[in-house]
Amino acid sequence: MALINLLPWRERARYESKIRFFITLTIVIGIALFISVLYHFYFTSLISRQINNNNLLRAELDQEKASLTSLMNKKKSQAVITENINYLFSLYESNYNVVRLLNELARIVSESILITEIKREKDTITLLGKTESNLQVSLFMENIAKSAFFQNPILTEISGKDDKTVGDVRNFKLKFQLKNTIGGLNG
Repeated sequence: MALINLLPWRERARYESKIRFFITLTIVIGIALFISVLYHFYFTSLISRQINNNNLLRAELDQEKASLTSLMNKKKSQAVITENINYLFSLYESNYNVVRLLNELARIVSESILITEIKREKDTITLLGKTESNLQVSLFMENIAKSAFFQNPILTEISGKDDKTVGDVRNFKLKFQLKNTIGGLNG
C-alpha cells in the first residue's frame, strides 16, 4: 500500500478554515460596527431633534411669559385707571350732592332762621343756627321731615338769649339724616 501523506492537505484545510473564520469574524465585526454607527447616528439625531424641540418650547414659553407679564402690567394699570375714574366719579357725585343738599336746605329754611354752621359726617348733617322763636325751629324740623332728601330731625340743643338791642335770639343745634334714595344725596 502506498503511503499517502495527508499532513500538508490537513494543514492547508486548517489554514483555509482559519482564513474563512477570520474573514467571517471581520465581516461580523464590520457589520456590528456599521450597525452600532447607524444606531449612534440615529440616536444622536433623535437627541438633537429633542433638544431643538426643547429650545423651541423654551423660546415659546419665554415669549408667553413676557406676554403674560405685559398683560399683568396692563391689568394693574387698568385697575389703577379704573380706581382713579371711580374716585373722580365719586368726587363729582359728592360735589353734585353737596349742591343738592344746599339747594334743599335753601328751599326749606325760612327767612327767620340763620344757619351759622353746617357739618356733615357720612349721612348725618349737623346744623348750628340762630332764630327768633322756638316755633320757627319746630317749623324747620317739620320741613326737614317732609323733605325728599332728609329724615329724622333731632333737636339736640336750644338756648335763648334776651338781648334788648337785637331782640330775643335763640341758638339751636339740629341733627338729621340724609335719605338713601336712588340718585339721591348718597352716591
